[in-house]
Amino acid sequence: MNNYYKACVLLSLSSLASCVAQNQSQNYAQQITPPKVTQPCEKIDALIKEYDNSFERIKLKSLNNRISKIWQAKYHLVGNSCQVWAWGTNSTTYACSLTAPNKETAQNYFDKAKNVTQGCLADSWSMNEQARKNNDGMKVEFTNKDSDIAIAAHMVPTAGLFKSEWTVYYYVGSDRHPK
Repeated sequence: MNNYYKACVLLSLSSLASCVAQNQSQNYAQQITPPKVTQPCEKIDALIKEYDNSFERIKLKSLNNRISKIWQAKYHLVGNSCQVWAWGTNSTTYACSLTAPNKETAQNYFDKAKNVTQGCLADSWSMNEQARKNNDGMKVEFTNKDSDIAIAAHMVPTAGLFKSEWTVYYYVGSDRHPK
């Protein structure tokens, strides 16, 4: 019985030591690895913080284009093909688009983008929603009096040769940049 008791104690201690070592290893890994940004509000916050840095930490693979520099983006707020565009020395924007088969689906995408953005921003941001001037569709823009950054979503009809679709665009960039 005495040997059985000693074996149980040794087994318990070795299991406990293993758990402590594993926990310390995980804590160390969390300290050196930045946390993944996965929630929409975390992404929007990261985009706002990176705006003054030309979205450097948001950029992934560079895409070739003669007119401007384009990178795939790390975060996707609408769809899954967001990009960072550089239009010169001080004009870098984050842009996404998502095509919808009809107006109702596009309206759902647009409303979700608007509501999530509005829920993530502080009270210092103001929202302006209106019909687009040049065609059907809607536009919502969020601006902050303390910054020249704008966050906008557009819902635009995109007529094709054989069918009509709608596209929802999401934009983070200068409020002075043509949108």
